[in-house]
Amino acid sequence: MERQIFKISPSAKGAIFKLKRWFYANFYKKDIKPEIREKNITFWKNLAEKLIKETGKRAITEKATRLIIEYEKSTEGEFILYNVILEALELKPVDKFILTAKKINEETKLEILEELEKPINLEEKEEEIT
Repeated sequence: MERQIFKISPSAKGAIFKLKRWFYANFYKKDIKPEIREKNITFWKNLAEKLIKETGKRAITEKATRLIIEYEKSTEGEFILYNVILEALELKPVDKFILTAKKINEETKLEILEELEKPINLEEKEEEIT
């Protein structure tokens, strides 16, 4: 059994599109017999339809998504699926800080600002840097 882990996509639609490109590149090549290619493409259409319906039903089509696929490739090039794992993610900040630069006597000093609750005056920051 082989496993392909895809990078996180901004949406489930994008993740399914990446999966489609990967699938066609690996299981719809010219060196695979035409009858096996047709079998693979029929399977792909069913798989894609199922993924699209399920992401729509769960209202996660626009959520950040990671796909993991577990499969085998037969000696003839036939695609044999074991699992498709779809992880819908909510991206949220876990920490936040600002690294600021201050010019002091012709030397630039870098400083971490921890106070993020008060609004930052961008014009004031520009004057400090120049």
